[in-house]
Amino acid sequence: MPARHLGLVLFFFPVLLQADESSRVTIQDKVVGKTPQIIGINTGEMPADSAFPEWVRALGVNGARLRLNADPDEGDPKKISSFSQFESNARRLRSSAKQETPKLWQHPSKLAAPPLRALREDGIELLATITCPFAFKLLQADGKTNWANAWKYWEAYYAESYQLATQHQIRRYQLFNEPNHKESAKLTQEEYSVRMAVGTDAIQAALADVGKDSGVKLEPLISAPCTAGISVFNQTGKPEARDDKIGWGGTIHAGPPPPDRRKKRFRLHPVPAVCCATLQREPRHLARAAGKTWWTGPPSQRGSESSRGDE
Repeated sequence: MPARHLGLVLFFFPVLLQADESSRVTIQDKVVGKTPQIIGINTGEMPADSAFPEWVRALGVNGARLRLNADPDEGDPKKISSFSQFESNARRLRSSAKQETPKLWQHPSKLAAPPLRALREDGIELLATITCPFAFKLLQADGKTNWANAWKYWEAYYAESYQLATQHQIRRYQLFNEPNHKESAKLTQEEYSVRMAVGTDAIQAALADVGKDSGVKLEPLISAPCTAGISVFNQTGKPEARDDKIGWGGTIHAGPPPPDRRKKRFRLHPVPAVCCATLQREPRHLARAAGKTWWTGPPSQRGSESSRGDE
């Protein structure tokens, strides 16, 4: 077990004994499972003078989940009203990404470049969760795509991921935090599915272009939805009405609703991700959750990833 993981386990061990005096830990030679490749934590604000990198270093984790936003302007249907116009704009931006993306995205003051550089220098794997407000709609009332808004959305995600990949070599992304949360009740699964499809396409294109422009090859790993616990609805007495037929992960595998399903470029290949927010719970739950917090690659690559030096 790597030293950084060992430090994390030892952190929990004495707490477990305090929680239950009858607890016993028996070390055996039998391998019952694999240690998560990455154990990370959620981050808050990281201004330029933040001490957060030092805190992460002291914790001994090897991953951090960044909380970022995308806030595109409403598109103009008079300028973009079709998929072909959407593609034309995408090609134009991709041809001048080095010059145009810095104009479209800069580090927000709450997440400055120096702390991110420090985390990467320490070998911390970063996962960028980029959330666009649910009030921004990619689907029209008739269920068809609003291509003007779809372009603005794609442009925002492309620019942000291009800059994050160029400056900090970030290859792991997540679109919209906790879509099933009660505060996002107005977000339909159909709308979320299209967001995932268009956003995934933007991020994949951005990382491919970073590779061409800088020579740094980054395989895009875009995770499935990080969902909120169902307890958020139990507390209100109102059930999650959007999820009675298909789970949020199921919407991703089902693909975008028509008419976008015929667009081959919008196929999805989500990477599993688990986020456990359990620090407020009692120690036994904390230790159990810690063993389940993981980010990893697609099923077809799990074997090879475990033997690579960068994982």
